[in-house]
Formats: sequence, C-alpha cells, structure tokens
Amino acid sequence: MNALPHELTHVILRDRFTSGTLPRWADEGMAMMADPKTKQGRHLQDLRTAMANSTEFSAADLLTMNDYPRSDRRQVFYGQSIFVAHVLIARKNPQHFVTFLERADAVGYDAALQECYGIASMAELDRQWRRDLYSVRLASMQGS
Repeated sequence: MNALPHELTHVILRDRFTSGTLPRWADEGMAMMADPKTKQGRHLQDLRTAMANSTEFSAADLLTMNDYPRSDRRQVFYGQSIFVAHVLIARKNPQHFVTFLERADAVGYDAALQECYGIASMAELDRQWRRDLYSVRLASMQGS
C-alpha cells in the first residue's frame, strides 16, 4: 500500500508530460517525494554513502541520463534524484519545477537553470546540491 502514492505520481506525470520528455531523474525524484519519510531517508543515506565513496553522479550526468543506471549504481541514482528534485522544488515551488523541466527540454539544462533558478550551469547546480546535502533542507525533507 505504501507504493500507491509513488506509482500514482508516475501516472500523473506521464499524463502531464505526454510527449515523453520527462527525464528519468525527475520522474523518480518527484515520485519518491510521495514515499514515506522513512523510505526517503533510506534513499538519502544511500546518497551520503555514495558521496563518502565518491560514486555519486555529477549533476550533468544525472540530468542527462536517458535510462536507469546499471544496478550497482541504482541506489545512488534514487537518492540523488530525490535530493536534486527536492532542492529545486524548495527554491520556488512544484509548478516552477515543471516549468523548468519543460524549458530544459526546449533550450537545454544550462539555459533553463539560468532562466528558471538563476543557476549559471549544471556545474553550479552540482556545487549547490552538494553544499545543501547536509543543510537544513535535508532535515526538513526527512521531517526532523
């Protein structure tokens, strides 16, 4: 039963992004935001572990990934996807995040990040989400 909100989010997103252009990281990131906080926390712990082992993805690699990564990198993909989605949504709101995804499809990520969030590039996004990982945003995301 806990999977229902997650899976319904996928259905709603498919209905919203009918052209099929929703990036895998954004689809999973938003769907995982509907998961219970305990499950979100496990994904974030996977991200912390990956960062400790230097096996996380760069923002450019994550954002431009067309499919799921190989199985041994899937957990960090989930953790990083939910965290990057959370960071961007928290900067404005969910609708603005959707607008960003549409703009990224139209003009590319660097231009969409600048236009929608004032972030100069995927490299700058990479610096920002890493900085934010242990900040107040993480605590609020886990309901602490």
